[in-house]
Amino acid sequence: MVLAHSRAMKTGSGTAVIQADLSDAAGILDHPETRRLIDFSQPLAILFIAVLHFLVDPYETVARYVSAAPPGSYLVISHVTVEEQDPETAAAGTTVYARTASPIHGRTTEEILRFFTGLDILEPGLVPVQHWRPGPDAPTGLGDSVRGVVGRKPAVS
Repeated sequence: MVLAHSRAMKTGSGTAVIQADLSDAAGILDHPETRRLIDFSQPLAILFIAVLHFLVDPYETVARYVSAAPPGSYLVISHVTVEEQDPETAAAGTTVYARTASPIHGRTTEEILRFFTGLDILEPGLVPVQHWRPGPDAPTGLGDSVRGVVGRKPAVS
């Protein structure tokens, strides 16, 4: 159903909808639509927003995407942390998702930063998402359970 709606909403030649498993990095990166839309000779951004905490062990998957990106590319991740400052909120969220087909796998700061091995982490580093470059209308009251971080793939020396 999601695929059908996505394809119906797709407009223009600059978009594509691919049915794939996020863990199949090669299948996505080598897909003809991906190759049509993304110039892998130019820096790009890889966005894993609110998705990695649904995977049991995504480190190799993320590494495959990063290795396909040229120097100067960015990796952007938001991720649920187990280092929640409000344990009741964290427990409630985990309980809700445990009853679904997609349980959450929160990670520690160290585990989240492991995705950025070999990358330069941009300021302000790994922080609650609402603190990452907040503007005057930044949301409040989100808690600290979702952290965000951006890293840049350095030039080859």
